[in-house]
Amino acid sequence: MLRHFCRLLFIALVLRFVALSKDEVPTTSPEPTLKSLQAEVEQLKESQRQLIEQVDALRKELAGRPPIIPVKPGVPPPPIITQRIQGEPFRGMESARVAIIEYSDFNCSFCAKYATNIYPLLEKEFIQSGKVRYLFRDFPDSLDPDSLVKAQVARCLVQQGKFWEMHDRFFRESLPVLDHPEVLVDHARALGFDPVQVNECVKSGHFLSAIDQIAKAAKRFGVHGTPSFLIGRLSDDGNVLYGTRLITGAETYESLQTVLKEFF
Repeated sequence: MLRHFCRLLFIALVLRFVALSKDEVPTTSPEPTLKSLQAEVEQLKESQRQLIEQVDALRKELAGRPPIIPVKPGVPPPPIITQRIQGEPFRGMESARVAIIEYSDFNCSFCAKYATNIYPLLEKEFIQSGKVRYLFRDFPDSLDPDSLVKAQVARCLVQQGKFWEMHDRFFRESLPVLDHPEVLVDHARALGFDPVQVNECVKSGHFLSAIDQIAKAAKRFGVHGTPSFLIGRLSDDGNVLYGTRLITGAETYESLQTVLKEFF
């Protein structure tokens, strides 16, 4: 839409300039002077400045709108689940126009199976290629305190850029950290962190409210089990996901692959 608008605006300016030239230039035009050439250059600069301002204004307006989602004739458009994702850790490239939010639980056996067997295939085809941006949100079991502790530990490492490393280690090692605190000590040291500092972060409860709010919001739009996946297109600025597909479970890679191909 933006490129089309720019082309139309450019053509209009060219036609306007040609029309002005025909009206204003006499049949026996005098030789152009330096002053007249400078005036024409300034006029062109002003037209260019106005065009840039109009394009910038249109770009800002479009950035906040949901992307146009193609639908088949006679089929109602899917409901859009809007999620702001600015600042969240992700895998993939910022230039990706499609994103996936995984809602998961570090103590969920199905989630561990997905992380081990299916995610690597997804990463190879869609994430490393720059097609998809991948995000992870906690959806811990409310009856499992160990699950909540792991979610907090991972969040404590976001600012240090080690969230995904801890994410991978938790899914590879399924032992509960409350019953086996040495597991958490090993994880922290392996990533270069003082276990005491990580423990203090968890004890502070700094991320408890955010984790709880994310889980409650997810339940409101239909997430009731893990792993679940919200898939959709991104806003022009990449800060908002407009989700149109919500999937619970991922039994096979092919089932997830089929849904993703609808976006390309």
